[in-house]
Amino acid sequence: MEDYISDALRGDHQAFSHLYDQFAPAALRLSAAITRSRDLAEDAVQEAFLRAYRKGYQCTDPSRFRPWFFRIVINESRRVLRKNPGEAALAADLPAPSFAEKSDRALAVAEALDHLSAEHRSVLVLRFLLELSEREISEVLKKPVGTVKSRLHYAKEALARQMEEEEHHDRS
Repeated sequence: MEDYISDALRGDHQAFSHLYDQFAPAALRLSAAITRSRDLAEDAVQEAFLRAYRKGYQCTDPSRFRPWFFRIVINESRRVLRKNPGEAALAADLPAPSFAEKSDRALAVAEALDHLSAEHRSVLVLRFLLELSEREISEVLKKPVGTVKSRLHYAKEALARQMEEEEHHDRS
């Protein structure tokens, strides 16, 4: 994979196309979790890939491409949200698109995630959906590993509380 990354960052179109195929699904899940809108997520991911292609020279270590690229996805998702606040508000009641065809449990998790803060939601998505290590999340968020561990801890607690509330509400 690092060979494809190196070639792509040097401008090889075919290698970049391979990177797109590898990273687009995860980038879309991450962006959808932030924007809560499939349309906004698709826009953000498209812009993130364009930016990565144009600024590939900034990623000097191919082994660090993943956190570098996901940082771009986060930044583009936030930028798209700022430019389209009304569209994001309309989509806020929808479950995250990546969960749309999953089990009831996955839908419940998606709904609970939707009620968490953007900070908690993004750290959980990076860790459990994209399976980034704490060190990689630290690089993506530009925060110390200790801060990432703390955010993960509190995000998991908030998710558990939210799921309990929704379960209690469903039983009432």
